[in-house]
Amino acid sequence: MSLTVAKILKGVEQLNYELSTETRLVRAGQKETQETEAIMKRHEWLASLSVAKLVQAQLNRARDPDERERLERLYFTCTGLYTYHKLARLDDQLQTGLANHKVRLDGEQVPYYNLSPRLQNEPDFNKREALGAAMDGVHRKFNPEKLAMVQRDLQILRRDLGYKSYIAYCEAQKQFDYEKFIVILSESGHRTALLFRDHMARWVTGKLGRPFRTPEGKPALQRWHVSHLMKLGDFDARFPKNEMLPTLFGSLRRMGIDLKAKKNVKLDLEERDKKNPRACLFAAKIPQEIHLLLKPVGGLQDYETFMHEAGHALHFAFSDSKLPYEYRHMSRSNALTETYAFLLQNITLDALWLEETMHMSRKLAERIRYYRVLCDLYMYRRYIAKLRSEFAFFRQHEQKGQAALGDGKIYSRTLTEYTGFIYQPGGYLFDMDEGFYSADYLRAWVGEAQLADYLQRNFSERWWADKRAGKFLVDLWRSASTQEAEQVLGGLGCPALDTACLERRFTDLESLES
Repeated sequence: MSLTVAKILKGVEQLNYELSTETRLVRAGQKETQETEAIMKRHEWLASLSVAKLVQAQLNRARDPDERERLERLYFTCTGLYTYHKLARLDDQLQTGLANHKVRLDGEQVPYYNLSPRLQNEPDFNKREALGAAMDGVHRKFNPEKLAMVQRDLQILRRDLGYKSYIAYCEAQKQFDYEKFIVILSESGHRTALLFRDHMARWVTGKLGRPFRTPEGKPALQRWHVSHLMKLGDFDARFPKNEMLPTLFGSLRRMGIDLKAKKNVKLDLEERDKKNPRACLFAAKIPQEIHLLLKPVGGLQDYETFMHEAGHALHFAFSDSKLPYEYRHMSRSNALTETYAFLLQNITLDALWLEETMHMSRKLAERIRYYRVLCDLYMYRRYIAKLRSEFAFFRQHEQKGQAALGDGKIYSRTLTEYTGFIYQPGGYLFDMDEGFYSADYLRAWVGEAQLADYLQRNFSERWWADKRAGKFLVDLWRSASTQEAEQVLGGLGCPALDTACLERRFTDLESLES
């Protein structure tokens, strides 16, 4: 077959669709065994080094900026497919093993993916300790498989693709300076440290009846307990499961956005035993076929999770189908779509929205906002620590080689320092997302606060009930992933990576009812 860029692009589109469908079915609990290796085998020609090099050669000859941008996105997609093909068998084994792994607790065989939701909902402190220890045991058991994948990935990047390090590859792909961003985040982390410590200590003591720190000033609690705290179960009765969809669909309609009428968005809300409880979105074909997966249980966290995934869904569902495939499916990073996801999610922390939509008193609405903002501050600091530890992990490999990879001590120390909860070293690989996704999330946190501030200033503090704001967002979504988050926000007059709006939201903790 005579290879051309057009044929490669068409092949990528078909392969991505098949992989998205396969991983979605396993994630949804509709398939027990993940078989991406077989899919990759059918498209083996595409996941080859020669294809990536052909695109690279075309890129080197291109002079038009738009052509270069599209070719560069295709090049990194091809290098990703090449790497994924090499790792497909290992990934299939790992995902199948996790999906079918069970832990024995109190005489019951509990599926691995059921441990996390049980941990969130378990009121007994000692039982949470047991659940957390069980999860940690699973992580230690499967860590060798995770590590083998990381080692193989790094070997491919250096030997086959010619990158000196994982950091260099990610910076080239995303055109982003991680070290510069880490400096900005470290300063922000320093500014929010005292605020976080004081309010989290008060919450832990009041809710768990345990001290946040030891008499010596060291963290006193394992990280397992924070997921129970952040579930905000005390408020679950105010967010009933059977009213979730009508409430949230209705809320979006106030902005003139009818998600229910978007037939290209397919909702999977079924409760299957082997369904991964972590909500997610599969954009199989943008904008024609978008799948939103959620295992609904009710409660505030379910409402906000649904809205988060709805933000992704709307971004993709409203994308202009006439845009080139590269601008619909091949974003440089995920920072922009996560910005839109956080924007919709955080409607649920707005006290006015809680009053009007959930029919709450101002006092209760502000109390919920208080805890939601505190949860966000925890997550923000957790992800600063994640990015720092992941960057250090790969920097260590760059300097010392493969021998430096088998140690989670940097992760444990950094996460514990930033969150105040004890993180065990064994979880470091399971807490690591591909391609510094932690940075994408952090860029989105910063960007969402800026976008929300823009909407409040240019529409009203109730922008989520303003059809003009809805139209404004739809117009933003139409451009798909043509630009990165900082470019889109820069067009609205927002300084790149400026944490001021986000930090102002955190300082609300001082005035809100706790």
